[in-house]
Amino acid sequence: MPISRRYGRVGDVVVATVKSAAPQGSVKKSDIVKAVIVRCAKEWRR
Repeated sequence: MPISRRYGRVGDVVVATVKSAAPQGSVKKSDIVKAVIVRCAKEWRR
């Protein structure tokens, strides 16, 4: 996980909080989980 960078990019693993979840799901609201950034507002150069 990037520790020294301020912003994440596509493909980075970050620590996130669950904002909404399904009633019978494996994660609950406000759980802390690891997540992968899959899209962002800024375009991504090749």
